[in-house]
Amino acid sequence: MPRLLYFNPENDLALAANDPHYTPPASALRMATDLQLLPLHWAAPDDLILLRKDPPPTPPVREGSGLREEMFLKVEEPSTLRSTSGRFETSKNPQPSARPLVASKPRRTLSPPPSPLPNGRGRGWVCLPWGWSPLTVTDFLRAGVPASLLPTPDQMQAFRTVAGRATAAEVLRRLRERLTAEGFGDLLTGEAHVCHSLDEARHWHERFGESMFKQPWSGSGRGLLPAHDGQLTPKNEAWLQRTLRQQGYVMAEPLYRRRLDFALEFWRHADGTVTYEGLSLFMTTAGGVYAGNIVDTEERKLHRLLAAAPHLAPLLVPQGDDSCFKFQVSGSKFQVSGFNPHSSFGIRHSSFGIHHSSFVIHHSSFLIQALITELSALPPTFYEGPIGVDMMICQAPPSSLIPHPSSLFLLHPCVEINFRMTMGWLALHVKP
Repeated sequence: MPRLLYFNPENDLALAANDPHYTPPASALRMATDLQLLPLHWAAPDDLILLRKDPPPTPPVREGSGLREEMFLKVEEPSTLRSTSGRFETSKNPQPSARPLVASKPRRTLSPPPSPLPNGRGRGWVCLPWGWSPLTVTDFLRAGVPASLLPTPDQMQAFRTVAGRATAAEVLRRLRERLTAEGFGDLLTGEAHVCHSLDEARHWHERFGESMFKQPWSGSGRGLLPAHDGQLTPKNEAWLQRTLRQQGYVMAEPLYRRRLDFALEFWRHADGTVTYEGLSLFMTTAGGVYAGNIVDTEERKLHRLLAAAPHLAPLLVPQGDDSCFKFQVSGSKFQVSGFNPHSSFGIRHSSFGIHHSSFVIHHSSFLIQALITELSALPPTFYEGPIGVDMMICQAPPSSLIPHPSSLFLLHPCVEINFRMTMGWLALHVKP
């Protein structure tokens, strides 16, 4: 089924504004225009890419008048997006580096769409933007996409509620309960609380000592407020009051000492089922702002993940009698034994930090299965597309109710949930 693709990276801002006529900042619009052909790298033949026009066009004179041909380009030939800088660099102190998501010459040809377009009034087409918001609907309507292919205002509001950070907090709570019942509680950390008033925010900050406050709708490390010293400053409180007034609530979390950021990427299908797509390793600044993704094989990405916290391996191996194992940790070495070499997981007796075999996060691992269960149980929406669950390996905060050794790095299994495309999802489409 052909798709109408659209790169709208301003979506998080538009979702927060909740206004179908919202005007994003000039910098966001400039990025959207400069990268408007980015969908080439996940497009298939016969897909159409919605282009940016300046100024934005007015809506069609009447509903059902057909797609505006000048607003689209048709994809004709397949392509492969490649990283411009191969694998991890090896050095005495190796550090991750971002792989630019660029193809010097995309091997896809574009042409104006045929006239009339196939199914000229849009029947049989699927809209697949970078992200959904009321503004996304407006942009598609301006391009002549019929309202029958787009979410209704009520559907959009239901989706916006699910896409807020309160959902991630609830999934985190249930995920920790589920994994603790499986015996993994000592490997986990993470808590997040919804605050509807300044007094609630003060309460959690007093308990945490150091806090991270988050706006309900924001992304890529934006909309964050770190607070220190056990007391909120007047500037902190002004930010919190503005967020409460504009978005209705604010999230309060302990401030974590991160060691590694990563995400698990999923896809939500039209029937509501969720499937696992791959692992994303990404970098952030000291303030938590997204800084880039690592492009590499699944095996190498998982090798780096386990090098940061080898004791988390039991969460990532497949379930079943053929995957029983034992492991030992000595310094940076992680010794695994007891795997069936013929199992689908494919690990053989090996020592991490020296060499490894075909080692990938399996779709039947405890963590993947728990996330699929929780994501599938979310309230139904029209949404079909990527879901990225951000996680981190970090130290337990001093305020943690469960005591942990200060040197032990734990898994925070649900920092955020992105109900949209992400650079981490795009990185899965890049050939190392």
